[in-house]
Amino acid sequence: MNEEIKQQQKEYNEKMNEDEINLMDYWRIISKRKKGIMAIVLIAVLITGIISEFVLPKIYEASGLVEIAKIKGENLMNPADIITTFKEEATLSEIGEKMGWNKENQKDKEKIARLEESLIISKDEKGNLLKITALANTPEEAKKIVEATNEVLIARHQKRFEGAEKLITAEIETITQEKEKTKKDIEKIGENLARINQDIANYEKEIAKRSDIQSEGQGRIAESYINLLAQAKNQKESEEAQILELEQKLVGLEQSVQQKEYEKTYETTMTRVVASPTLPTSPIGPRTMLNVFIAAILGLFVGIFWAFGAEYVEKNK
Repeated sequence: MNEEIKQQQKEYNEKMNEDEINLMDYWRIISKRKKGIMAIVLIAVLITGIISEFVLPKIYEASGLVEIAKIKGENLMNPADIITTFKEEATLSEIGEKMGWNKENQKDKEKIARLEESLIISKDEKGNLLKITALANTPEEAKKIVEATNEVLIARHQKRFEGAEKLITAEIETITQEKEKTKKDIEKIGENLARINQDIANYEKEIAKRSDIQSEGQGRIAESYINLLAQAKNQKESEEAQILELEQKLVGLEQSVQQKEYEKTYETTMTRVVASPTLPTSPIGPRTMLNVFIAAILGLFVGIFWAFGAEYVEKNK
């Protein structure tokens, strides 16, 4: 058993020595060809830097904020639907027209196609603001794309907004007409009440005259006046109940008009630009420093691979 343990220990030590030798060999190869590796890294960094600064086109970003139209406090359109609509070819073509691009021209056609990626629309957390961002090769073009998008969005919402606003106005007019009719009904019933009160006064006067009944005929006349008086009082109660009901209805109608007026004035607003795009002063891309860093990492890997490859070729000559 002791011999087996010693044998295993011996094999383990030999393996560890081999690993140490291999690691030392790797380090020796890298040290031997470090100048070549550094040259490859330097070349990769220089080429990437030159391409990023002088070959790749500059990318400028402009953005603005638009508040979505509201009808009675609710968005005229769902922000997600707006974002989807502005990815459609017809909408992008409309923006291209605002930019003065001709769909028949190949270059302009390509610009319109690129809008799907270069035009970015996002919503805020509350969902009532849209951030419109455009990427372009010049500051002027980036700003103009945002402005053109704002124009298309507002123009599309204008038709819907006007239709919705007309509906609210029609609702207010209908309620106002009903309110005026209710007022007239109250006035009419009030006139009837005045007549009924006069009749009641007359009946009571006639009954009072016949308080001392001398004959059967007078008794019958008095009885008829009493019946008429009872009918008049019942009618008066009915008319007063109608007036009370109509007055309550009138209060409700007036509240409805005030609510609709408030909704129209304060909760119904057209799509508007909250923050206009400004001319960007510096490009956001290409990101030269990031590109150079990535090139340096890749160059290092390529350099190490070249070092081991060169060592292998040299040994096998």
